Amino acid sequence: MADRWARAYGAVAIEPHPANWTINGRRAGFICNGSRGASHTAALAEAAGIPTRRYTA
Repeated sequence: MADRWARAYGAVAIEPHPANWTINGRRAGFICNGSRGASHTAALAEAAGIPTRRYTA
């Protein structure tokens, strides 16, 4: 979704960093993103003082 937005508005440079599932298996997502998931990433952003919005179902 972020990629589509960036391409549509040209507001930011696009620099993909895909996970390497072949080499890292199930840990590839954690290695690539540096977190255990969206909630963890949001907590890191908040701790760094980055404005964060949380949406729950």
